[in-house]
Amino acid sequence: MYSSVKHVQIVISLLKQHGISHIVINPGFTNVPIVQGIQNDLDFTCYSIVDERSAMYFAIGLHLKTGERIATTCTSAQATRNYIPGLTEAFYKKVPILAITVSKHPKYDYQRYPQHPIQTSLPEDAVKKTFALPYVSDKNGELQCVRMVNEAILELTHRCMGPVQLNLPILDSDLIQFTVSELPKVRVINRYMQWDVWDINLVNKKIMLVIGECTPMTYKQKTALESFVESQNAFVYVNHLSNYHGKYSVAANILLSTISERQFKNDFQPDILITIGGQSGDYSLLRKLIPGNENEFEHYHISEDGEIVDTFDKLTKVFEVPFALFFTKLSLNQKVPHPYYKLWISAYKSIQIPDRLPLSNIYMAQQLHKQIPQNSTLNFAILNSLRSWSLFELHPS
Repeated sequence: MYSSVKHVQIVISLLKQHGISHIVINPGFTNVPIVQGIQNDLDFTCYSIVDERSAMYFAIGLHLKTGERIATTCTSAQATRNYIPGLTEAFYKKVPILAITVSKHPKYDYQRYPQHPIQTSLPEDAVKKTFALPYVSDKNGELQCVRMVNEAILELTHRCMGPVQLNLPILDSDLIQFTVSELPKVRVINRYMQWDVWDINLVNKKIMLVIGECTPMTYKQKTALESFVESQNAFVYVNHLSNYHGKYSVAANILLSTISERQFKNDFQPDILITIGGQSGDYSLLRKLIPGNENEFEHYHISEDGEIVDTFDKLTKVFEVPFALFFTKLSLNQKVPHPYYKLWISAYKSIQIPDRLPLSNIYMAQQLHKQIPQNSTLNFAILNSLRSWSLFELHPS
């Protein structure tokens, strides 16, 4: 049986799915929900080491022997402090150890609660990064936890290997609640570099490419993007921050502002969402893509920094490459029909804005958008202006 604590279930499930099987266990009570779950699971090989200092050095040796990522788990109180010498060694040896620590609920921080020093105050050269999970009490906390656990595991080997801390808050009343017979199937996020084998299937998929805030593209970038879109059943969702006016693009903010969530889900929802660039500032887009089950569609994010950006709670893949390389690699050098684009552009063109609007930011945008000289630089300055001007097209220059 597994713990009834949701974030404990998420951690154990993602350890399994990411292939981390060697777990070094230290005795204690606060980490019992984790230990109980993994020691009776045949996917894990557990090593019980009494002393935390010795355990961390044992974990280092285990990695050097197997070449695999290692996880450790300890209780609260001073146990995390005892990890520091070994974590420091792992940091300089670049050993990928996921130090799973536990703490009391954050409401007890600095409240003289027994065995509750702050667990995340490690030296800067002890771990690459610390991830402090929320106490999961609702769906938003669960989604945040899924992202953070994936991110912590991926950080073990991101660019350079090294130890990472993952801290779980637990209430004392949760410690002996084991009511779950099967772990949930938690969404896995994977990161891909240029030299990795990319696990992608775009066949017969409706693809929505969203360009966030972006500087004007180079000829190489634009050509790569357009070649990709031409070879897939795809379209490009843009607004004025995208700085893109190429083939198969639709400035569909006004469309998303006028259709219901149900209509979007039934008619317009993609199978795969691809994002490039920065923030879109597009609340109509957010309100359509965020709701619903997190497995309704896949989200691929392309970014040279490789950051885990899960804006829509659907992220499955991050490609740490220039987006021109991504599109070039996946282009099929053939043109295909574009029913998905035709659906969007047809619905977009069917919307008519009244000629007479009341005095407002939208009215000003309506009156001025055709009077802006070509090759001008337009700064929207504030979100309300962006939202208003996104309802109207500007000259591509």
